[in-house]
Amino acid sequence: MGVSEEELDSIREAQALYLPGLFIIRKRAFVGDSGYAPENVAVDVPGRLIPGAGRWSQLADRYEGITPYRFTCAWDQELLASWYVIDENSIAYEIKDVLSGSSYQTATQALVDRVTGG
Repeated sequence: MGVSEEELDSIREAQALYLPGLFIIRKRAFVGDSGYAPENVAVDVPGRLIPGAGRWSQLADRYEGITPYRFTCAWDQELLASWYVIDENSIAYEIKDVLSGSSYQTATQALVDRVTGG
């Protein structure tokens, strides 16, 4: 027995309330002698950015000079350290670490550092 379309719509509506922003997940892909070029991993990813390190404070203390934020997105979104999260204002945040998954995980969380933008 699968999930009905009505149940999926309800889940999506709830997700939109908790993850109000749309983000781009980007990595730097190696392109040979010319170095690296940006490559989008995912676009229009629902998510939320919250300033501060929160439960990441001990980890954030290991990085000097970062502006820590917590990024939250859907549990099945792939995130890797050194990738970037780009918000709707084109501000880039480098992913420093991703919270390990667990059997009850309902969201993916990452410690990110604001690296560009106003």
